[in-house]
Amino acid sequence: MTKTTITFEGLMVFHKDTADLYELGILNAHLMGHHVPLHEFQIKITPDPTDGPGPWQRGPAELDRLLRASDRWSLEVKDASGSVEVGIDADESLPDRKSKTGGDNRFGWIVNLESSEFHKPTRPLARQTGQFKPIIRLSKGHLYTYCMTGGVNVVQNGNSRDFGFMAGLLALDIDTSAGQTVALKLDGSGTEVFALPAGTSYRVEITNITPQPALQSHFHAYYQMIFRGVPANQRFDFTNQEGVPHPDQCPTGAIAKTLSRVTILSTFPYRCGGLLINAGGEPLS
Repeated sequence: MTKTTITFEGLMVFHKDTADLYELGILNAHLMGHHVPLHEFQIKITPDPTDGPGPWQRGPAELDRLLRASDRWSLEVKDASGSVEVGIDADESLPDRKSKTGGDNRFGWIVNLESSEFHKPTRPLARQTGQFKPIIRLSKGHLYTYCMTGGVNVVQNGNSRDFGFMAGLLALDIDTSAGQTVALKLDGSGTEVFALPAGTSYRVEITNITPQPALQSHFHAYYQMIFRGVPANQRFDFTNQEGVPHPDQCPTGAIAKTLSRVTILSTFPYRCGGLLINAGGEPLS
C-alpha cells in the first residue's frame, strides 16, 4: 500500500469549510513583526519526487515567489483516470485531555479556541483578515493527530492549571494505493508547488516555525494577529509540565535523531502548534 503523509507544524489555523473540505491558513511570517521571533514557511518532501538527490525542500525564497503569484493554493488528489477525489475524514470530538492511554489519534486533540474548553462564543470569534499566506484547501484524506505533546498547563490572566495533553504534530494521510497522484497547485494558474507521482509513498512536511528552538510560547501570536478583539485578561496561553510524558509523545532532540520515521521537532509543540476554529461561518481570508 502506498500513501502520502503530510504533517503540519507551527503557526497555522485549520477550518472546516464544508462537509468534505478543510482549509489551512499559514500565519504570514512577514506580518508577525515583533509579536514572535522570525518564523519560516517551508515544505520538505521525502523522497524527492523529482528523483533528485536527497529530499526535495523549498524555503521562503522559493515559496515567496509563488505566493506573489497567488496566496490561494489547493491540494489536489486525482485517481488513476484523472478524476479529482474529494472527502476529508476528521474526528473533531474532544478527548479526555488527562488520559495517558496511547493509540488515540483523533484530530480533536488540537486546540480549538471556539470550543467549550476556551472562549465558548455564541458566535465565531471575530477574525482579522489578511493574516494568512497562503491559504491551502485540503480536499482528500484522513486528518488526525500524528503525535502528542507532554503535559501542559493552560494559563489565563496569570492563573495556571493542569490542562493535560494536546496535539503536537498534525497529519493528513492520503491513500494512493489505487494509483492516485497528489499535487499542490496555485489557484487560478494551476502552477504546481509540487507534484507526487503515483506508485511511491511520500512524507511531506509543511512547517511555519522558527529556525531555532523556541524558549517561550508563541501561542499569543494567534490573538495578536487573528483574534485581536479578545481582551488581554481573557486570552489563553500554555506552559510546559516538566517530566509528564505521553506514550505517543513527539520525540525531540537526540531521541528524534534515532527515529528516522518521525520528524525532528525544532520547536516544542505546545509553544508553536496548529489551531482549529469551528466549522462553518466565513472562510479564511
